[in-house]
Amino acid sequence: MKVVYLRDVLPQAEQAQYVQHILTEHPGKILEKVIFDVSEEFVDIHYTFCRQRNLSKMGGCCIGEPSSWNSAKRAEHRDTLPNSVDV
Repeated sequence: MKVVYLRDVLPQAEQAQYVQHILTEHPGKILEKVIFDVSEEFVDIHYTFCRQRNLSKMGGCCIGEPSSWNSAKRAEHRDTLPNSVDV
């Protein structure tokens, strides 16, 4: 997680409380960046989460996100039958 301070710096304990509050408000998310805009009496917080990527495998190889593929590879992926997994 990247932490950016604007204007002034917060104590480590106060920063940890703000981050913990964000994570309890958004369970299951992973913080990518937190920006603390610290003025004399106020702290303005902006944050972004890591984007969930939809990775796929074809032929036993991880080939990345379908949005970055050409039309032929997307058609091949669409026509592929997934293996069933028994748990």
